[in-house]
Amino acid sequence: MSTKNLLLRHSARRPGATCLGVALLCALSLLRAAPERRKSEPPQKPSAPPLTHPTSLTPSPVPRAQAEKHRQRIGALKQSRPEAFPAAPERMAPSPEIEARMEAERQEGLALPIILRGNPNRREIALTFDDGPHPLFTPRLLDLLRALRVKATFFLVGKKVDNAPYLVARILQEGHDVGNHTYDHVNLTRIPPDMVETEIRLGNDAILRACGMLPVFFRPPGGQYDIETVRAAQKLRMTTVFWTDDPADYLSPGENIIETRLLTHVRNGAVILVHDGIEQTFRILPDLVARLRRAGYRFVTLSEMAQHLEATPFARR
Repeated sequence: MSTKNLLLRHSARRPGATCLGVALLCALSLLRAAPERRKSEPPQKPSAPPLTHPTSLTPSPVPRAQAEKHRQRIGALKQSRPEAFPAAPERMAPSPEIEARMEAERQEGLALPIILRGNPNRREIALTFDDGPHPLFTPRLLDLLRALRVKATFFLVGKKVDNAPYLVARILQEGHDVGNHTYDHVNLTRIPPDMVETEIRLGNDAILRACGMLPVFFRPPGGQYDIETVRAAQKLRMTTVFWTDDPADYLSPGENIIETRLLTHVRNGAVILVHDGIEQTFRILPDLVARLRRAGYRFVTLSEMAQHLEATPFARR
């Protein structure tokens, strides 16, 4: 006797079991249909691997005692060296200055994992936002980028991540990249060298707590760096990222000035530096994106741009 007839007879003998019999029949039907559906459905493409290091390369979080000692030292430095913690950058390192330093380092035989620009043969732009996330501003910015169909890269400050961790998850879910912008947004060249690596690691830890992923990109605040700074990031399997175009939007010079500065100098492989939280930048984005697209540019994340740089030491996926 078939399973179906057996269940029906059992249900007829015991009226209270009718619902059970029907439920079991439905379950059997689904189990029998599943292989047929699997045969007819096209195979699913595997999802892209997250931008994390392999487990064997993932550094352990900063120990609690070390993190607390670091915070105490940061607090003391804010009193003794306030210039290391400017409310706004007093001076962003100009791209030509960074490029000259990189060339001098290459001449000395130093192969440091740094990205200044993308592939000059590709008409693509990486739009990067520093200093977030901001609970009120960043959601508006993400809404706008989604409407514009632009993928960007966000360099996040660790202490701000701890205040709004849910925004990190949203940034990633909407297809953007996240990078490390230190934990305390400190000028790394103005603190003791032994604190630099911990400052970067604490930024990584905050991002890891927020979204379960470690960033592979690092940007020092203000572009202020020395070889030890880049090596500290390299030790953590991270690539240090600078920029080709900085319109100094953090000074709020005016919407027309910001947009003109960007449109005048942008070129293939441009890495644009702007800031999360600047209203003037927010307002020019629709027109800026439209004009750059008309000029033939496409917007990419840093991870995509880095994949097109054959000679750049890029942190491994």
